[in-house]
Amino acid sequence: MRTPKDWAFQPPTGRVIIGVDEVGLGPIAGPIAACAVVLKPGTDRMGFAHVDDSKKLNEQTRETLARTLQDRTHWSVAWVEVPEYERLGHDAAHQQALRRATEETIRRAVHLSGRDPRNLLVVVDGNRHIDGGVRYDTTPIEQLALVKADSRCLEVAMASILAKHLRDRRMIELDAIWPWFGFARHKGYGTEAHVAALREHGPCPEHRPRPTHNVLAKKGVTP
Repeated sequence: MRTPKDWAFQPPTGRVIIGVDEVGLGPIAGPIAACAVVLKPGTDRMGFAHVDDSKKLNEQTRETLARTLQDRTHWSVAWVEVPEYERLGHDAAHQQALRRATEETIRRAVHLSGRDPRNLLVVVDGNRHIDGGVRYDTTPIEQLALVKADSRCLEVAMASILAKHLRDRRMIELDAIWPWFGFARHKGYGTEAHVAALREHGPCPEHRPRPTHNVLAKKGVTP
């Protein structure tokens, strides 16, 4: 369990943090999901002792925390589906997901909670800002890129939990449509079992054409 003081990054005085993280960059199937999270006004940061980097939590804990976070924060999820991913390319698709989620959460923070957009600070997991910046109407919102932010900043850890939980649920739904691929188990990553299923059945519409081709080529499989 962690207290607010356990997080290396603390909100600067007078600033309201929007934490941003994504999941689904590495898989060869399924969408990219990005989440952005801001605490509702008056929410006690002490009430999130079980929040941590989503990679350190088991599925049951993530699911329980996700329900709490959806109730006690303003949040949004943005999806980049396979056709858009293929049209934009990997990096641009990543940035598109981050920007959509962030700007929607900014809008909710302002409209639902009366936050002053000038006091918002977007903390992004990684070593780069969201390309092109993020805005509320014409007001640019300051960004901070923070390496390993999902283990250093409470709000980014929250975003990582929601993004992972929601994308995992989507992959379970896709597994019901194409059960022979095992999406519920590997979540779209190019595991040996996934490659074996591709060898037998060929790709489905949820496979990203270029990454799938690259993984199969490395295995000596002709798509």
